[in-house]
Amino acid sequence: MLVKNERILLKKLKTCCPKAFNDLYDCYAAPLCGLILNDVLAVDEACRILTEVFTKFNKNLMLGKDAEVGIFISLVRIAKKLAIDSKKI
Repeated sequence: MLVKNERILLKKLKTCCPKAFNDLYDCYAAPLCGLILNDVLAVDEACRILTEVFTKFNKNLMLGKDAEVGIFISLVRIAKKLAIDSKKI
């Protein structure tokens, strides 16, 4: 777990606290970018996918789909799916 207390971060994210979004990005962007780069091997594509990952995670959160398995695992699942989908194009 990269954040000390994910439940607190999730509550802050649900209330659209700007600092929570900064914390989310600061904690998870670098490891996710590394995972995405392993799949797509192009920096510009990895940056695009990384942006989509955080957008999709936030959208899921606003729709009431909590990160039951943890924030990082949820982000990784989204990132892997988007990276695979980008290879199909």
